[in-house]
Amino acid sequence: MPAVYLAAMGLLMVDLLIKKPLYTWPGLIIVVIGIPVYFLWRRFGVASAIEEAPDVTRS
Repeated sequence: MPAVYLAAMGLLMVDLLIKKPLYTWPGLIIVVIGIPVYFLWRRFGVASAIEEAPDVTRS
């Protein structure tokens, strides 16, 4: 099912680039700039605030 979604969104993106390029390019550029920022944030970002729960099993 994710493949169908990706294909549909790809077709929509191509259609918008053809029909309304002046409105579509700025958004596409913002998304493309965000991709390396996302990976840098994952690599060097602050550790997650969620900690693992302590093991409280009894033997």
